[in-house]
Amino acid sequence: MTQDPRFLIRPPLESKYYLEIEQKALFLEGNCRTEDLEMVSNWLAYEILSLINPSIFSCIDRPKLKDLPIGLLMAANSLYQSIVEQQHREPNEYEIEYLVLDKKIGMKIASLSNEILNLDDLSKFLIKYHGIYAAWLEHIENLSNSIEQQIFHSPSYENILELVRIYGRLSYKSQWGSFDAQLKDEQLGIFKNKWKIINEFYAYYSFTLKVELDWRNRLLLDNSFSSWIQWVMSLPIMPIQVTAVKDIRNLDTVERLIVEILNVGHYQTDDRVNLLLLLMIHAIELWNEMSNKLIGLTQVDGLVIDEVESFRKQMEKEKNNWFNIELPQRSNKLANILVSGQSLLGMNAIYAIIPHLIVKKKGESVNHFREAISKQIALQQNSPELIKKILSFKNGNTPILISTLIIFNSKEVQVDTIDEIWKAYYDLLTVDNWRGGFYSHQDDYNFVRYMASLLLYTSDPTLKIQQVIESTKKPHEGWQYNSKEHHKSRDQMAHLIIVGAIASELMHNKQFNASDTYSYIWKTSHDFLRSSANIHDEMYKILIKELWKRLVLIHPNDYKDKAISAIINMDYLNHIIIAVSSLQEGISQYKNKEQELDQELQEVIFKRYNELMPVYREQTNVTKEEIQRYENVIKKLTSGICQS
Repeated sequence: MTQDPRFLIRPPLESKYYLEIEQKALFLEGNCRTEDLEMVSNWLAYEILSLINPSIFSCIDRPKLKDLPIGLLMAANSLYQSIVEQQHREPNEYEIEYLVLDKKIGMKIASLSNEILNLDDLSKFLIKYHGIYAAWLEHIENLSNSIEQQIFHSPSYENILELVRIYGRLSYKSQWGSFDAQLKDEQLGIFKNKWKIINEFYAYYSFTLKVELDWRNRLLLDNSFSSWIQWVMSLPIMPIQVTAVKDIRNLDTVERLIVEILNVGHYQTDDRVNLLLLLMIHAIELWNEMSNKLIGLTQVDGLVIDEVESFRKQMEKEKNNWFNIELPQRSNKLANILVSGQSLLGMNAIYAIIPHLIVKKKGESVNHFREAISKQIALQQNSPELIKKILSFKNGNTPILISTLIIFNSKEVQVDTIDEIWKAYYDLLTVDNWRGGFYSHQDDYNFVRYMASLLLYTSDPTLKIQQVIESTKKPHEGWQYNSKEHHKSRDQMAHLIIVGAIASELMHNKQFNASDTYSYIWKTSHDFLRSSANIHDEMYKILIKELWKRLVLIHPNDYKDKAISAIINMDYLNHIIIAVSSLQEGISQYKNKEQELDQELQEVIFKRYNELMPVYREQTNVTKEEIQRYENVIKKLTSGICQS
């Protein structure tokens, strides 16, 4: 079973070392007489086969080994001893002589495998000698009827967990009861329970296939995709199917299997959707692994500078090709395969994968795949109905992000559908367990930006943002004050204010009337800051920055008056510093010039600094370094009046 060769790339120093080993092995093999190697491998192969099935194979006479190179002679004797005593030999890729012998013995056994009645017995024996086992699997080229029959004959087991090697709590049989209890939930047939059990297991446990399943998985993948699909779907539980899928290390193989499942109709629909979903998730994980691999290879160090630099440039080229060409192509190809023709199976698989398209877990590859799926769905005539189906999955912000991307890629935009997405967005904000991220991750940033862009497409942007903010506001004092509701609404309010601030800029760029929206957001945000305690400082920092940076864009003529009025009423020195710094950034960005702030504005800043700094100094959790940093920032912001 081959894997993408890029997964095997090693940095120069490591690569050089392994290359030398391979070259020495080839040199050793080239300096041995062919008949000597054939004689030794034949002898040891029959030694193994006679131990497994003495009724068919018998030992052959031990050959005269005196003419072999001393290293190969010692390896042959050592290997013979471990075979006779049936001792497990740990693989050592640095033993050159073993590399040569393992390959020859594996090839010899592969040529005789059709005569073996029980390949499970053979594989259990060979797994003790990893090099021989790998060579055996690699060189069984065609499956005979007897082998294919053995593959589909399931190994006997008393408990399902006996089919896998387990690392973690379940490695102790006393813990298997918890597995059985969860398995009963899975067998209820509720689709999402299956994915719950997988997510829980892979958070705590690690499975690999036992040899009885391992050799079947590898041989079928190399010989017949349709047979492999049939075999994997026959495995008793989904976590074991996941483990079989994860053995695939070739990007093209995963894509070809997906095409095979979609094109062959004699499998059960539910089973096909499940396996499609496993393969799609695995494809994205492989893309992400490839991304990380190539990024890592561009950051290698080494002793020979020229050699490392040449390697790094080569990997940089490979990385750029991957991110700019191959990854988008693979994403588009997979999305096209699933969506084109609107096959029920492909669309069901897309619906099933939506909860898993989370950037935090799967990296940048998810962004490409979400974009590709959205483009394909946008081309469909019934895209509004498909959006409704996608929005029905109440799983975080992913369904909303994908629906929004579909709108962005659609030629004709239906306002009713956009309003539905906006409603789904607000419904998400109001759930009890929602806690918004604020640019802590790329997905958080995308969510805020996409919602700001979506607002422009709604029937009345200013009214929509006002409605959701007003319905989110909670009293911060008085008889109607509720501490729990007030604290819960803070994240929601901050999120909506940031969306409104970004939307104001987008409206301005499209020559919409952005002033009303921004003025509402401006007043609401400063009322919100005054009524909130000085906690979640990062949230407030982002809110203030996004709002104040756009002040000069929306109000180019009266931004100074608005800034002065707001600063006078701000209660926290750090808020003032963030606000003014962001305003200065906005002046530089939108007016394309670096300049000192207006003198009147500087005087107001300096006055508020003198009023608030004594209070700030008295706080017990404030360090001298923080005080010094604030003093330096204020001096820089008010340099015009400080120098005079």
